[in-house]
Amino acid sequence: MTKNNGAPVQFLYKVTGAAAIAADRGFWARPEVRAFATYAQWNEAARTAGVDSGNIYRDVYTNFLSGWVFGLQTETWW
Repeated sequence: MTKNNGAPVQFLYKVTGAAAIAADRGFWARPEVRAFATYAQWNEAARTAGVDSGNIYRDVYTNFLSGWVFGLQTETWW
């Protein structure tokens, strides 16, 4: 399948899950710790177009078309 200009159709699917733990229940309650995980999957057309802008999965020796990113964040008031 191609676009009107003849370029291949690019596909990107991404899903993220996150959780937070805070010292209190209020919106402004701090300190807070957040954890997240994101899974992404894309096709070859998207890979060659640079869908991975952070170059996390781009490598000369690999052809990844999916990947995971995990993170942890803390926030507090001084």
